[in-house]
Amino acid sequence: MKIQQHIFSIIFFTILCILIIMAWTKTVNNSKVVMAHSYSHGNKCGPMALLGICRILDISVGLEKVVALSNLNDFGTSMYGLSQAAKSLGLNAVGIEADLDTLTQLQKPSIIFVNNNHYIAIVGYGNNCFQVVDSGRLYTIQKAKLEKKYSGKALVISKKGDPALLAKIYKISE
Repeated sequence: MKIQQHIFSIIFFTILCILIIMAWTKTVNNSKVVMAHSYSHGNKCGPMALLGICRILDISVGLEKVVALSNLNDFGTSMYGLSQAAKSLGLNAVGIEADLDTLTQLQKPSIIFVNNNHYIAIVGYGNNCFQVVDSGRLYTIQKAKLEKKYSGKALVISKKGDPALLAKIYKISE
């Protein structure tokens, strides 16, 4: 009897884990997209990162509008949702996989995925430190510390009138 209960517990736990993983992913254009969630500020870390970039680029918009445009749900949003929101606000948004050195060379603000569950915005670089907007706060973080958190996935943002963004990305990636 105890063996049957143990087997049942293992099967139940496995199914529960699968359901949790499925809830944290979303299919977009036939590919899995990880959803990000910030526990300290609800699920709005992605829209807040985009809002921080909008403010730096002098785009007047409120958090509510960015949230609405980013396809936010109970689990957060995806890079795809943030890209669509940025485009709706008249910005270029290019999703890339790149290291921090590449992002530095691009010299554009970027939304990056960190800690496997959170978005922050990189808005500046100097003296081996990055200026970031994290849930509405602007601060500086050492490059080495950020590298430990960074997933390698970024959404590079620029104003629509900046056709050099894609050319710059392709040139650096060659």
